[in-house]
Amino acid sequence: MDKEQDSSSEESRAIDASAQRSGANLKLRDVQALNRSFRRLAEVQEALLVQMGEMERLRNRRERWLTPLLVLAGFCAAAAASWLAWVQINHPESPPEIQVLAPVQEPPTIVVQPTPVTVAVPESKVSDEVMARLLGEVDRMRDESREDRQRIAELTELLINREQADISRMANIGLPSSPVEEPASPPLSKPEATEASVTTEIKEPLLSPWLGAMNGLLALDGYPHFRFERGTRVEGEPVIHQVTLLVWDVAGLLDSVIKAEEVHFELHQMAGDLVVRFLRGTRTRAGAKHLLPEDGIRFDFADVDVEAWSHLFPELASLGNTDPGEIQRIREDLEELISVKRPSGYYRIPALGEVDGDVLKMVQVQRYDAAGHLTRILDADSLELRLHPNGDVEMLFLEGAIFEGGVRRPFFDDRFRVYLPRQPLDDWRASCVPCVEIQ
Repeated sequence: MDKEQDSSSEESRAIDASAQRSGANLKLRDVQALNRSFRRLAEVQEALLVQMGEMERLRNRRERWLTPLLVLAGFCAAAAASWLAWVQINHPESPPEIQVLAPVQEPPTIVVQPTPVTVAVPESKVSDEVMARLLGEVDRMRDESREDRQRIAELTELLINREQADISRMANIGLPSSPVEEPASPPLSKPEATEASVTTEIKEPLLSPWLGAMNGLLALDGYPHFRFERGTRVEGEPVIHQVTLLVWDVAGLLDSVIKAEEVHFELHQMAGDLVVRFLRGTRTRAGAKHLLPEDGIRFDFADVDVEAWSHLFPELASLGNTDPGEIQRIREDLEELISVKRPSGYYRIPALGEVDGDVLKMVQVQRYDAAGHLTRILDADSLELRLHPNGDVEMLFLEGAIFEGGVRRPFFDDRFRVYLPRQPLDDWRASCVPCVEIQ
């Protein structure tokens, strides 16, 4: 029994000892947890203190600017109050306006009938007398103008004759017509023949008045360096045979001499150009003589006086006998056909001089873009309209010039073509416009 009691007491003591140890461990853990909580609380307090310090410094910094701003605002408010008080004292308010709204009544209409006034004007003979004197003055001015032109022609002819004498002398000096002989070659027995030959070489025939007038027109048109020395006019044709032309440079020295069997003249009346072609001859320049090419040499003289050249050389002018009414109908029909507006533009024909068979003469055609702006002007002496089987209409311009962008350009090789695609050929055939069918 005693042994059992001892063993039970030992077990109870062991249980008590283990219970005491577990309680001590629990207390230790609680103390450690409490210490950790206090440390975290201290860290939080320290962070709060740091943040509070930052906020305090920021507030002090703001307060440093707040006081001057408040003082300035107070000063501005005081100044504004003073200004308002000064305005109220010096400019008192005006009394309120009283407006009375009354119905608007139309003013009465007063009609005054005018009194008829009749003025009797007596017949005056002064107007007839003034008209007669005016007509007499016009006739006198015409006579004076005719006399002035005649006097100018006489002076021009005299000047041309004097210039021709100088030209002949310089031509003989620069270009001798016979080779120079050696001093010992002439025989002593025939001095008279030698003198006669020399005299014949130096003495030149006088320039014809017609060639002199032509040289004068060239000089007036701005080409004084071209001088016709010889030439035989062919009546009824714009042609001269057996022509000698002297060309001078700017310094007044003889540049070249052109001798041709035939010279053709063309006057482009719409463009104002004179074209001269020298055929079958020679050109001497810098002491060397060369044959003219097969197609000859061509000179273009731009901006000439068309009226003066037509008067001097009637064969250059185009003489048409077409009825003006017929010309007007042809022009209207042609303009109706070519003025149809397309995306690429349209054309108009403001001028048509005459009709010669299937050719229109003295034509001006204007081209417009789709917006209606003028882009090009074509002036030509001749216009031929050609109808192609594919529906295109070809406008062939001859002897003229193009005005585009403020620049004038003559036709290349005296030709210029314009194609009108997809045209109603039946309408063209039904019109009175002369056309040529192309097979």
